[in-house]
This record gives sequence, C-alpha cells and structure tokens, in this order.
Amino acid sequence: MFECFTEKALNTVIAAQEYARSLGRNRVGTELLLLGILSDNSDIAGKILRDRGLTLDKVKLEIENITVQGADNSGVEILFTDNARKVLQAAWDISARLGHNYIGRIHLLYGLVNINAGIALKVFNNLGIDVKELKNQINETLSKIQPMPFSIKTPTSYLIFRKSHFIMGLFVIVLVFLLLGFYLFHF
Repeated sequence: MFECFTEKALNTVIAAQEYARSLGRNRVGTELLLLGILSDNSDIAGKILRDRGLTLDKVKLEIENITVQGADNSGVEILFTDNARKVLQAAWDISARLGHNYIGRIHLLYGLVNINAGIALKVFNNLGIDVKELKNQINETLSKIQPMPFSIKTPTSYLIFRKSHFIMGLFVIVLVFLLLGFYLFHF
C-alpha cells in the first residue's frame, strides 16, 4: 500500500510511528496520524488544519489529556490500530475513486475525518473543530485536484498492469490444460 504514497504522506506515517515510540506505544492510532499530518504545515492538508487553529503542541496536549502513556516499547514493531488502518484504507479508496495515482497527505486527512471513529475525532471535538465543515472543505479541495494521466510508471497503474499480467498468465495456463485435456481424451 505504501508504494503509492507521496514522499510527504510517507513521512507523515513515519512521523506518526515516531510519536508512538516517544509515547511508549506499540500502535499508531488516528491521533498519531493527526500529529503526523500536523508535523508538516507546508501543504494544503497542514494549511487546512492550521487555519482552524490546530497546532502540533495544542493537539499533543489534548492527546496527553485523553490517552495514557504506554510503557517503553523501543525496538518493538509499531503496528496500526483498526481505526488507523481504516484511515489508510479510506485514503486509498478516495484516491482511487478520484483517479489520483498517489496517496497524499490530503487523502490521509480525508480518511481521518471520514471514518467517524478514533481518538483524533475526540481531539477535534474537544478542541471545538466542526468536523462536518472540515469534511466539506477537504472534499472541496480534493474535487479540485485533477487526475494524473495514465502512465505505466505510476504506482496505481503499475499495480493494475501487474494484476492484468497475472490474470493473463492464469488464462494461458487454464487454456493449456483445457487443450491438453481435449487432446488426451479425443485421441
């Protein structure tokens, strides 16, 4: 899945994993993905959050008020909570639905506000963020992004290309077995 992420989106996920480590957790939740998005304000996803008064420090403080710090889990593999996986899946789905051949930070933010679950939603509510209005702005922003032209080098189209070759290979194998069976039973 991560092969379709832009460099900034991948850095967002890595930042979320680093926040998990710093909090002694072995799982990335929606709140840590939110921190990951807030860790870089140089794009539209960061601007949307910043325009609503959300800062890294403000959100960190709210997360500390809501959650409990874990034990030291250094060296442990950092996994994703079910809700965080839903965020990643929603980001993938909206990207594909809109014909985008990548997953950017705006897609991650879309996933974050559209799964309607997780600690990030509690953070938004506690900080007085109108989630419905936030969803509308993200949807409007996404609708303005033009799909990229099809190219065999783009990640999504490359996966489709690979899948079609796999299916074609299966078709050839089935055809060979059918012809072999026909030959053996008729002669």
